[in-house]
Amino acid sequence: MGYGFNGFIGLGKETGWGSGVAAVEYIEALSESVEVTMERFGYKAMIASMGEPDDAVGLVRVAGSIRMAAHPGNLHQLLRGCLHSFDMTSTTGPLMSYAFVTTSGGADFSTECPITPYSVEVFRDVTSSMRYAGCVFDSLSFNFNQQGPVMVDAALIGRSFAQIAKTTPVFPNSPSPKPFTFDTVSLSIGGAGTALIESLTVQIQNNLTGFGALNLSPYIAKVRRNNHQMVNVTGTLDFTNHDEFMKFVNQTEQRLVINATKTPSNNLTIDIPRMVYTAFPLGVPGRERLTVNFTGKGFVHPGSQNAIKVTLTTPTSLR
Repeated sequence: MGYGFNGFIGLGKETGWGSGVAAVEYIEALSESVEVTMERFGYKAMIASMGEPDDAVGLVRVAGSIRMAAHPGNLHQLLRGCLHSFDMTSTTGPLMSYAFVTTSGGADFSTECPITPYSVEVFRDVTSSMRYAGCVFDSLSFNFNQQGPVMVDAALIGRSFAQIAKTTPVFPNSPSPKPFTFDTVSLSIGGAGTALIESLTVQIQNNLTGFGALNLSPYIAKVRRNNHQMVNVTGTLDFTNHDEFMKFVNQTEQRLVINATKTPSNNLTIDIPRMVYTAFPLGVPGRERLTVNFTGKGFVHPGSQNAIKVTLTTPTSLR
């Protein structure tokens, strides 16, 4: 019998897409849903029978998601995997600061894959692990709510899978063993701090798709961008005046900055320099307190050429 609490997830950065490398870092996840699916195709219909005829297996796909609390010691690989571009900005004692940014035309990782690929080991407490090779992070979402930890959801697309002997997990040894939590978060809109936002989600969407090829393999042969890289914002706002609604009407560009800190000096900052509301629905649903569930988008700033910048101060070196 397998138990979820005995499971673990390990990551290994690949040097070539789908190369299948051993895990070198482990993340303290809450759940995962990485699945193998097989497309199917029929090849006959007129068989003088009412019974369904045999079919055949088509393209094999690997996809799913990982859900975890945002920990200062295990976010860096997910950020590099999703944004593909980073710089070390400073070092103070055991802590290192990395800046991860969107780019307005950065080079692809390879001709087969646009962003940094990973092998993902998932142990589900059933004798051995599954290693999913050639995994790329299609999206990364940060969820801020009124209580609990800052949550991260990472959606991935993989190339292939294999059953392997499980490794021995070693989790991040951070000076701050707990994750970023709701009471460490502050944010500002348009340069002014605000307490009106009650929940917020920031999603980086890469819009990736895996494609097959005639190459003697049932697995996808390449990953391509299917649209622009997008920054999406959703949230709930305490409706006390029409100020933010008028910014929606006038399509006012605002800088949105979210900051989370943990002792000693671990920090997560999400900076969206040009955020515009795309929906700001008003209404009175009943007798309860009024809130607005808004949506917005982050666009590329002409100065920095970034739509989002995520800075992480962490005790863990980015390998």
